[in-house]
Amino acid sequence: NTTANELVNRIETYIIATKTHSAPSNYNNNNNKHYKYYLHLFLDIDMSVLGKTSLAYDAYAYAIRQEYEFVPHDVYCTKRAEILESFLQRDYIFDNVVMRDVLEGQCRDNLKREIGFLRKGCNTVYGHKMM
Repeated sequence: NTTANELVNRIETYIIATKTHSAPSNYNNNNNKHYKYYLHLFLDIDMSVLGKTSLAYDAYAYAIRQEYEFVPHDVYCTKRAEILESFLQRDYIFDNVVMRDVLEGQCRDNLKREIGFLRKGCNTVYGHKMM
């Protein structure tokens, strides 16, 4: 049985892992395969927005820019592109095979499209004015 403290620690690990969208190195040493499975599934669910339709992804990208409107435009474009490129450098963005089969292609297309926009320093993204 899992204690309340163990559960809180596990949830905290899951949330912190969303910063890099990868399992902490010490977590992979955990012998409980179910913990690893659920962590990777949690991360895949968090990343699933990247594999939505182009229209839905565009609205998401716009909302992210609004969230970071305090960041200067050129800095935002550079750093956001770097983050998105790091996802494309992975063999697979999604760990779960079903999610990979359903979302991976659209996800990669969305990321490449946004990176192209960001690298051009566009002031509009997908029909929305960037801050």
